[in-house]
Amino acid sequence: MYFLLSLALLTLVGCGPDVGSISGKVTYKGKPLTGGKVTFLSSDQKVKTALIGTDGRYTIDKVTVGPAKIAIDPPLVLPKMMGGLEMDPAKMGAPAPQNPAPPPPEEKGGVALPKEYQDVEKSGLTYTVVSGKQEHNIELK
Repeated sequence: MYFLLSLALLTLVGCGPDVGSISGKVTYKGKPLTGGKVTFLSSDQKVKTALIGTDGRYTIDKVTVGPAKIAIDPPLVLPKMMGGLEMDPAKMGAPAPQNPAPPPPEEKGGVALPKEYQDVEKSGLTYTVVSGKQEHNIELK
């Protein structure tokens, strides 16, 4: 009797939700995103996140089967940096510099995606996850 009860409990404990593993490529205006992250919010409110590689590819494991909402966080955009401090050398008692300061660096490191893509409720991106491995490319416009 105890054996049957133990077997029944083990069976119940071992049962969890079916999950899927999703791989794909994220593109923006036809070009691969070179960083950032993909977030899936499944219908059971579990959140799974993966980094986007420099080739635009991502893989997320153990996403609950069923409908999911998706958000995309863009790669970090480094702002233009200041060209240095602007001081009047004459007021500091030092001679004026011979060479002007170099121009500030340009923005680099990412793209500025529309803000709605960063919110699972506003992105409009969805996918129905199935059990096992699957491919889902995400095309942003």
